[in-house]
Amino acid sequence: MLRRWDLAGARQAFERSLQIYPEFSEAHNGLGLILEKQGEIDAALLAYQTAINLNPKNRFPHLNLGFLYARK
Repeated sequence: MLRRWDLAGARQAFERSLQIYPEFSEAHNGLGLILEKQGEIDAALLAYQTAINLNPKNRFPHLNLGFLYARK
């Protein structure tokens, strides 16, 4: 059963998707959001940067990275 704000379940799903397709920029970005919520800031920064490197035209990891730096 899916639950709202199931961060552990969401993290597991993103990590599994990246095992299957490591170049999936959106999954790196989604994982970054989860890691940030779980307080793993350095890992979130890496996930956002990886998403940007894989797809520089995707605006969402740029925004998330900027918001994270603004809160740091």
